[in-house]
Amino acid sequence: MPWYLANGFALDRPDHEACNMASEAGPRGVEKRQVHYARVVDLLGRAGQLSRALRVIEAMPFEPGRDVWGALLGACRLHDHLELAEIAAQQLLVVDPGNAGWYAALARIYNDAGRGDDASKVRRLMRDRGMNKPLGSSIVDGFMDA
Repeated sequence: MPWYLANGFALDRPDHEACNMASEAGPRGVEKRQVHYARVVDLLGRAGQLSRALRVIEAMPFEPGRDVWGALLGACRLHDHLELAEIAAQQLLVVDPGNAGWYAALARIYNDAGRGDDASKVRRLMRDRGMNKPLGSSIVDGFMDA
């Protein structure tokens, strides 16, 4: 099965069989890149297979980037896995330290876990580093200004 069909199938059916196909699939003769691994980690994470997603990351033939660690962090928030979220956040703060979104995501995860003190520490760290999470906007905002 082509890799893009396996990924689509896994999005539709995030079960064990679909995730196997997505993690093993790859275009013939094309080297797997960050985007492939990020998608596999995302699919495994959405399916609740967080430890398996971490094993995929650990087995990557190159250093995982922000998309890969970001997919894992998102899955950790979805499934309330604080320990793994801290690992993903630590890596994100190394590979993409200027992105306030990672700090904000970790603070939300701490808040959701009832660890308000840790959430406050992360927010204070953001302030100390002069970082602000930009407010969300939509494409409609652009049309309203025109």
